Amino acid sequence: MKKVIEANNDDKIARRELSSILDHQKQLLNHYVWQDMLGNDNSVSWYFNGHEISLNSSRQLNQQLSEICKQIYHDTPRFRNELINKSRLSGTISSARKKIV
Repeated sequence: MKKVIEANNDDKIARRELSSILDHQKQLLNHYVWQDMLGNDNSVSWYFNGHEISLNSSRQLNQQLSEICKQIYHDTPRFRNELINKSRLSGTISSARKKIV
């Protein structure tokens, strides 16, 4: 889809429609992946250290993954900063980063 968008870069309408289709397909894929990962239909079972893990929500999945990472990577340094999850940094943070660098 990205190659088709690039090939039709001069056609704004085609580019907009193709981008819309691409976004929709990404959302649909994410929905199905998350649904399957949680095993809402009991088709997926999660195990860690030989024990089954019960997951009923994405929050429980994230909590379990955090616990597993703590156990496996217990010697790694902890980095606590809410900005690590941001896709775009604010102007203030960007300028601070530039000053530090």
